[in-house]
Amino acid sequence: MTETGERRRRTGPRPFLIPAAYILFVLLTLMVVAPIITTGGQNTGSGNVFRQVTYAILFAAALWAVGVLQQWRKLLIVPVTLMLAIGWCWLSLTWAIDPMISFRRLLLTTMIIWTIFLVIDDCGYDRTIKVLMIFLTALLAANYVAIAVSPSAVHSLADSMDKGLVGDWRGLLPQKNFTGAICAMTILIFTFGGQRMWLALRLAIIVATAYYLFRTQSKTSMGMLATALASGAIALRFKPKYRIALVPILLIGSIFAMLSSIKWWDEMLGPFQRKDALTGRAEIWPYLFNYAKDHPFTGSGYGSFWNIGEDSPVYQYTKNWVSELGNGHNGYIDLLVQIGLPGLILAVVATIIAPAARLLSSSVAGRSQLGLLVAMLVFCAGHNMTESSLLERDTIIEVFLMFTIALTGVVTRRSSKPARAPSPERREGSSSRRRSTARA
Repeated sequence: MTETGERRRRTGPRPFLIPAAYILFVLLTLMVVAPIITTGGQNTGSGNVFRQVTYAILFAAALWAVGVLQQWRKLLIVPVTLMLAIGWCWLSLTWAIDPMISFRRLLLTTMIIWTIFLVIDDCGYDRTIKVLMIFLTALLAANYVAIAVSPSAVHSLADSMDKGLVGDWRGLLPQKNFTGAICAMTILIFTFGGQRMWLALRLAIIVATAYYLFRTQSKTSMGMLATALASGAIALRFKPKYRIALVPILLIGSIFAMLSSIKWWDEMLGPFQRKDALTGRAEIWPYLFNYAKDHPFTGSGYGSFWNIGEDSPVYQYTKNWVSELGNGHNGYIDLLVQIGLPGLILAVVATIIAPAARLLSSSVAGRSQLGLLVAMLVFCAGHNMTESSLLERDTIIEVFLMFTIALTGVVTRRSSKPARAPSPERREGSSSRRRSTARA
């Protein structure tokens, strides 16, 4: 006996609006609100008390809603590989440059991860996707309203030093790359997860989102969206023995093409005279690699490389514009300089390799479920090649990555309850029916 998505509950059917679903919706809302309210202390590590307290309350509410106080083993819902990666991050606090800032950031990351896994395990696949679709539709509508009524919803020179961002749509969020990532995820979810919707409404949302994504000019999101859609289609159409080879090949090829475009983008866009947001990445990474070369196994400690004030290691390697950034625009390199090579390996196995292997080899999950989750996982993995979000608190793609891993556990988990043997009366009745049939 196996589970194919919606987790079986001994308590019988439950209504859609359960406490865990409410928490899920609030968590998604905070994912959007957090970048807006976190305006102070960007380079000092001072953080935002309201943000931290709100997530702590949300975590406590999740513990209550899913019944952890009665069944503490529910805390073990997070995969062992991910717990090991987070454990290494906690260990890195012993050598962190600023242990207090690292502690605060890691505590926030840990609470958010456990909150996501607890509420998704309680909600199940179908209910989680419904909440996501409602939230993303509301956010899309709000972003269009923002464009119509607020000039600040479009990037201008007043809010950015990069002239290449001028005219790009950002909507409610402070940066167009955040908006682009959410748009891409919206398209994936409605493409693979909206089969029960009215087709005309579903297509309208996808088209409206695609246009908004185009206006953001978020090239990482647009490029990885194409790869994710193709990967989801492979998972949807092919058997495990084929998709387990085709999807990694497609992802690696797309990442190689994207990284190559960073080097040659100026030449490719020369006739159009358009500055691209990807230029500059290759100038950031050498400084991070130099630090990693000097601290290969430990790094600076989780959360202790960027934005901790004058002690930030980046100032020891450069004083130019790179030192004023808040991240390295590559989630893997940023983890390398924070938790060293052992931590990076643990993180990649936990967040990318293990979930991918589980999905691509699964014979339990439904095809549409596999298509969606493979597409989301591929998008998150590729997006981190030019943007940093891996194990990074409540960043948008980190939240969606944790959603993907949690849902992977839901749809691929086999039931631990053995099939119940028929009662003696049922066996006797069945034998009598077979004898009657034989005589007839």
